[in-house]
Amino acid sequence: MLRPPIFLDEVVRWCSRAALGPLAEEILADMAAGLSHEIGNPLTSLLLQIELLKADPSLGEVAEHLTPIEESARRIQTVVEDVTRAALRQPVRVDDIRLEQFLNQTAQCLEKRSPELMERLDITCEDTAIHVDGGLLSSALADVWEYLFRAGEGHEKLTVNSTSIASGPLRIRHRAHTPRLPADAAGRLFTPLWARQALGLPEGISLTTARNAFRRHGGDMRARSDGEQLIVEAILPAATQTSLEFNK
Repeated sequence: MLRPPIFLDEVVRWCSRAALGPLAEEILADMAAGLSHEIGNPLTSLLLQIELLKADPSLGEVAEHLTPIEESARRIQTVVEDVTRAALRQPVRVDDIRLEQFLNQTAQCLEKRSPELMERLDITCEDTAIHVDGGLLSSALADVWEYLFRAGEGHEKLTVNSTSIASGPLRIRHRAHTPRLPADAAGRLFTPLWARQALGLPEGISLTTARNAFRRHGGDMRARSDGEQLIVEAILPAATQTSLEFNK
């Protein structure tokens, strides 16, 4: 028996707050634990019951009614996983790396997933030294790139360039035409419930986790609209501002 998912009200409140600014890690941890208990555990039980029913040859006429329930359950399960990943306190091991090397590393991550997307990637940057966990941020940024590609048409390009000022933050700017997203996408892009449902993303891509990785470095991710295009900025503090406290 399943009781009403009373925690869904908390999910909505969490998403509203997450869209406005960073949440304290203890709040994220409480939210992730609550989601796993109130929603994740019943979903696991539900999916197991569905598998048992589908495997029963005497219930063949029931299978077609189970499929949409199973699909919805798995979508909700993916959202729970997104929030859980966002709450993880990922260790950051800062190394000296060049920006060009970092972007090439990100491109390699994307190529392993979807080689056909590489032809639509246009990268220009002024090379500079950065102090980051290259592996962690490359995987995170590759999520953003793949999301923006999926939000566009099959021929649209994703342009990536960087700007920085003396002792100021480094901004890696992404510009893409995203016709598959609604006009208010910029204000909701990093909200877990919304971002995944907007495109029906496959497992493994999480903009929430990507933004969390940059925040763990003292940076952030922000989005804004520019006409018919979406601009996403991945922000890192100046090299001289990067603190070893992020190794904790």
